Amino acid sequence: MRILGVNSVYHESSAAVVIDGAVVAAAEEERFNRRKHGHEARVDNADELPSDAIRYCLDQAGLAAGDLDAVCYSFDPELRKQEFTVDPYADAGGWGSTEGEEIFQAGVRRVPEILSAALGTDLADRFRWVPHHVAHAASAYVPSGFPEAGVVVMDGIGEQATALLGHWDGATLTTLQRYRFPDSLGFLWEKLSSFLGFSEYDACKVMGLAAYGNPTVYQGALSKLVSVDSDGFSIDDDVARFRCKDFGSVAAVLGAPESLDFGHRADIAAALQEVTDKIVMLLARQVHSWRPTEGLCLAGGVALNCHTNWQLLRNGPYQHIFVPSAPHDAGTAMGAAFAYDPQAAAPDPAATPQLRDATLGPAYSDADIEECLRQRGLSFEACDNPPAAAAQLLCGGLIVAWFQGRMEFGPRALGNRSLLADPRDAETREVLNY
Repeated sequence: MRILGVNSVYHESSAAVVIDGAVVAAAEEERFNRRKHGHEARVDNADELPSDAIRYCLDQAGLAAGDLDAVCYSFDPELRKQEFTVDPYADAGGWGSTEGEEIFQAGVRRVPEILSAALGTDLADRFRWVPHHVAHAASAYVPSGFPEAGVVVMDGIGEQATALLGHWDGATLTTLQRYRFPDSLGFLWEKLSSFLGFSEYDACKVMGLAAYGNPTVYQGALSKLVSVDSDGFSIDDDVARFRCKDFGSVAAVLGAPESLDFGHRADIAAALQEVTDKIVMLLARQVHSWRPTEGLCLAGGVALNCHTNWQLLRNGPYQHIFVPSAPHDAGTAMGAAFAYDPQAAAPDPAATPQLRDATLGPAYSDADIEECLRQRGLSFEACDNPPAAAAQLLCGGLIVAWFQGRMEFGPRALGNRSLLADPRDAETREVLNY
């Protein structure tokens, strides 16, 4: 079974090839086109495919388009059509508006035709739509190696759902509960990241900022945005207004952004982190109470929150937690292929080649690297002991770019494409961010 998985519907455009249940290649388009997240999350560009990532994955697998048994896309436009509701706060022609949705649906449904044309092969009869959160869930469960596991998927939005709670046993995913827009923890992080002066993609910076704050200062104010009880959580979109770029209603609760100093911003971030920990812990405990297992699989952008994951492992009901290297939307390309392939989701985990590391992207030979350096007029020399040389440079206060083997799949450097620096120097952070 030779499957191409594709994601391009919102952001983190990506592709993956899975052969007989094993991932042969996976990569994000941003690593080729040099545009962060591949492309913007607009209503009019779902058919802007990760062309370079697709070509790389097929080449790495030694496949032509005609060799594919299936092409799986991590979004189901028909499910979106059934569940879509107009957002009263949507900007005209944007996400959540009738006009914007028509443009978006038309773009998504063009994907099979555009992909067939790009690859020179009619793939219409081999094209499969995979629900977004099912793809997320598969991206975590299949590589986990767990014979069965609880599943929590949380992100901004899939088709119309914002979270999926489930149980995966062998080849069967049982959905236990779904949350729908506007109850979106992912969108809450995007909105407040922008409110605090970052971009909507800077949840990682807000997570770091939270360590400097006191969560109790804005606990009450934030409860006007998001409420939590024993049954779950909900978000008041009259305040959040996720699909409106205006911050007026949020500022009425948290204060005008321009009036907030560093301490207040850190306190808001800390309150957001605390409520995130609380919500994810609650949902994980619910899943465990409904279907007790030893392992839990996390996916969706919220699963990139290190603090929440650690709290869940330390204080939650599960002995083991698995988070894939690409729990964000890029991972859905791999997950869509996994979800379709019966061998990848085999009831017997021993029959499935498990994903043991995240180095699924391109590699370059010494000759390739040397040629690149020459083209840019850079001097270089080979060394017999790279670790020792790197340690010496670091002790001298220099930054080391560590480049080896295949590229990681996911948003975090894991040793093959990493910047190394001496953490003892107080100026290191400023140098790295310059």
